[in-house]
Amino acid sequence: MLVFLFRFAFLHYGQTGSGKTYTMMGKPGQKGLIPRSLEQIFQTRQSLQPQGWKYEMQVSMLEIYNETIRDLLNRDVTRTENGAAGKQYAIKHDANGNTHVSDLTIVDVCSAKEVSYLLDRAAHSRSVGKTQMNEQSSRSHFVFTLRISGVNEPCLGGDSKTLMFVNISPEPSSVGESLCSLRFASRVNACEIGTPRRQTNTRSSESRLSYG
Repeated sequence: MLVFLFRFAFLHYGQTGSGKTYTMMGKPGQKGLIPRSLEQIFQTRQSLQPQGWKYEMQVSMLEIYNETIRDLLNRDVTRTENGAAGKQYAIKHDANGNTHVSDLTIVDVCSAKEVSYLLDRAAHSRSVGKTQMNEQSSRSHFVFTLRISGVNEPCLGGDSKTLMFVNISPEPSSVGESLCSLRFASRVNACEIGTPRRQTNTRSSESRLSYG
């Protein structure tokens, strides 16, 4: 079984009123970077289905406002007067170096329209403050995350192909181990993988113990 996890990031920096939100999200009739990228991703997902690929996609959205994390997809989120969430979230790092936010809402998505709906919902939940340059300044940092997990046909069954490499040493002193490796490779090459069958051990009646 082949499994792929994809990670990518868009980083956007600029002063208030420079157009960060417009560039990433767009506006009615004009799609930004995130909606355009999502359309390409879901189109590619559709085109790879005939090849046996199955993708699962999950979305999470948060904002950082006044050094406080807010879950923008949590319907039960409560705000204080400055727009910060009452619930506290922690940033954690796993053994593989991946960064996670505790208790963050993660939603399974199947289409770009579903993600667009969630983006609109998150946009209405964002903390908005008025400035001299922009009456609808977001006044916060928006983090959009799309997790993509791709799975394809078992590598040891069906019409799949499996390539095994066997390394041997050129040293004369290793000729014995080299021959064993080559014999093993020859046996593997002769294997044919079909439908697995369960093996059961049976005993003849003569081998059973009886108690009188």
